[in-house]
Amino acid sequence: MRTGRSEGDFWRSTPRTLRIALAAFNEVIDYGRRTDAWLAWHVAALMRIQKGKLPTINDLLGVNAAPVVTGAEGIRASMALWRLRAEAES
Repeated sequence: MRTGRSEGDFWRSTPRTLRIALAAFNEVIDYGRRTDAWLAWHVAALMRIQKGKLPTINDLLGVNAAPVVTGAEGIRASMALWRLRAEAES
């Protein structure tokens, strides 16, 4: 079937499980359409940027963004930084 389920699964389904499967399939389709629209909008926007003002690929991908904190030491350091910022603001 087009929903990714076999014909046997379809005939063994109850109306409730079939409704859930179809709703999930519709969400997948809608997500794909939203993703395609997002991509098309950004491609068109990038095409309208004046020459020389196009952002670098690193800026578009967020490569220079702050690294993700992992591990106990990183979390402790991040919490200490937040505490210092909160104390500075008050």
